[in-house]
Amino acid sequence: RVGSSSRDYYVFTVNWRGNTRDKTILDAGKTHAHRSYMFASRLDSVETRAKNLRDKTKSVTIEIEEWSPRRVDIYQDAAESKFVAVAASSPGTLSTSCPKAGTSLVCEGYSTPKIYYQPLFYMQCGTSTPLVFDPYHFTPLPGGR
Repeated sequence: RVGSSSRDYYVFTVNWRGNTRDKTILDAGKTHAHRSYMFASRLDSVETRAKNLRDKTKSVTIEIEEWSPRRVDIYQDAAESKFVAVAASSPGTLSTSCPKAGTSLVCEGYSTPKIYYQPLFYMQCGTSTPLVFDPYHFTPLPGGR
């Protein structure tokens, strides 16, 4: 329930990869976003509410060329015990520099999807703070750990 409302709030996530019938395949680097609404209301107000939401629905596919990437690099200290991620100062800037002395560049990346690049995830769970490729790193296995 949301706030003092007597209605339930639902969130749906759909991982859409495309449709082979009309050849709308989601290629590497593309992003597809779709906004739609589901609501519950009194029967006499359903049509009015639906008409108000109709123009707010959206469906868009963003091509990789439409992103404004920002360079994000990871630098590591000489002892290899600490690292720092540095983002470029503005979108379109494709270089960074680390303000900490004694660090070296160990990983190059971008703030937006890019073909042949794999996303990294930095998480914090208690005292564990891994930098990993797996976004589900902390997901419990069935039956617990």
